[in-house]
Amino acid sequence: MNFAGRLDGPVLPTEVAVFVRDPFTVAIEGDVSARAKQVVPSIDEGKFALELVDMQSSVTMAQELCTNGPTMFWTDVNVHQFPNIKKVAIVMLSMFGSTYTCESSFSHMNSIKSNSRCSLTDRTLHQCLLGSH
Repeated sequence: MNFAGRLDGPVLPTEVAVFVRDPFTVAIEGDVSARAKQVVPSIDEGKFALELVDMQSSVTMAQELCTNGPTMFWTDVNVHQFPNIKKVAIVMLSMFGSTYTCESSFSHMNSIKSNSRCSLTDRTLHQCLLGSH
C-alpha cells in the first residue's frame, strides 16, 4: 500500500500546517480555528482564537520562532498559557514521526524474520524496536 493510500482518513487542512510552521503569519479572522478543530476536535475554537491573538501580539515569541525553528518553538510554548494552540501544534508535529517509527519497525521486523528463518521471539522483536530508533 502506498503512502497516500494510508493517509486517506486524516484531515490535514493546509491552514493548520501553515499555522504550525509560523503562527505569526496566520490571519486570525480566517477559518484557522475551525480547521484546527477538524484536526483536534477536543479544542475550544473561541479559546484557540484568543490564544492566537495573545501569541501574535508577543514580539519575544516571534523572535523565538525565528531563532529556534518550529519544533523547538512549540516544545517551549507554555501549555498553561496556550493549551489549545499547543495541542494542535503537537498533534500535527507528532503525526508523521510516529508513522515513520511504525513503518521502520515493520520493515526491520520483516527483515529479521526473512533473514533468520525463525519465528519472531521476544528477543528479535526487541531488536526490531531498537533498530527503528
